[in-house]
Amino acid sequence: MISKLFNSKFFSIAVVFIAGWLVLSWLGVENNKKAFDKEIMGIEAKISNVQKTNNELSEFLSHFDNPSFLEKEARLKLNYKAPDEEVIFVYRDNGAKTASISANASDGRLFKHIFSKLAGFKNKLLNLNE
Repeated sequence: MISKLFNSKFFSIAVVFIAGWLVLSWLGVENNKKAFDKEIMGIEAKISNVQKTNNELSEFLSHFDNPSFLEKEARLKLNYKAPDEEVIFVYRDNGAKTASISANASDGRLFKHIFSKLAGFKNKLLNLNE
C-alpha cells in the first residue's frame, strides 16, 4: 500500500507543490535577508557618523578647559580686550576706487574694459576645453 502511495500521481503532484513552496519560501527569506543586511549597513554607517561627531564634539569641548583658547574665542567673537590693552580700528579707504570707477563709467571705458576681460576669460575657457 505504501509503494502504491509513492507511485501515485497525487503524491507526485504533492511533492512538486511542496518543493516549489519550499523554494519560493527560501527565495522570500533571502530577499528579506538582503533587505535586513542593507538596513543594518545603513544603521552602522549612521552609528559611525554619530561616533565621529561625538568624538569631534568631545575634542572641541576639551578646548574649553584651556584658558588661552577661551581668551582667543572671547577676543574673536566677543571683542574682548584686557584692561591694560588699547584697541585700534583700521578702516579701508574705498573712496578712491569708487571715484575712479565712476569716472570710467561716465565715458563708457568701464564697460569696454569689462567686456574685454570677459572675452579673454571666454577664450581661456575655450582653450581649456580643447
